[in-house]
Amino acid sequence: MTNSANTKKANTKKANTKKTAFVLVHGAWHDHHTWDALVPELDRRGHSSITLDLPGAGANAAWPTSFHQRPLDAAAFALEPSPNAGVTQESRTSAVIDAVTRAAEDGSTRVVLVGHSLGGLTVSHVAEAIPEQLAAVVYLTAFLLPNGMVAGQMIGHELMA
Repeated sequence: MTNSANTKKANTKKANTKKTAFVLVHGAWHDHHTWDALVPELDRRGHSSITLDLPGAGANAAWPTSFHQRPLDAAAFALEPSPNAGVTQESRTSAVIDAVTRAAEDGSTRVVLVGHSLGGLTVSHVAEAIPEQLAAVVYLTAFLLPNGMVAGQMIGHELMA
């Protein structure tokens, strides 16, 4: 019976060997839960995945003090600087590069980077920074901006209205 249990354990381990890892990057006003329906499906198909809350989003978001005061003082809220104002594209890019590195260190032979919505901006920066570490980059209804254009220009463009 011990041999049977050991064999089963070895087969399970072999069956769960992950060859492709997906690093999943959420969009604006989202968090890692964006991918909750996809992660189990990737796992079922033998792929690993990493989701994260980008700096300034999800569990990493900070709220202005006035936001929590009731009744809400709209004037104070409007004037209080955002505690997330210091979050930079560089910090978001760094967080995703760290996730790609973890995926590769986990034994995955291929890392696919997926960005949704405004997460496409971060995906582009990561792809430019570490192209040799990525097997593919996927823009899932995501922003892919021309060089030199910022998101506000795209969002405010007359074709986007």
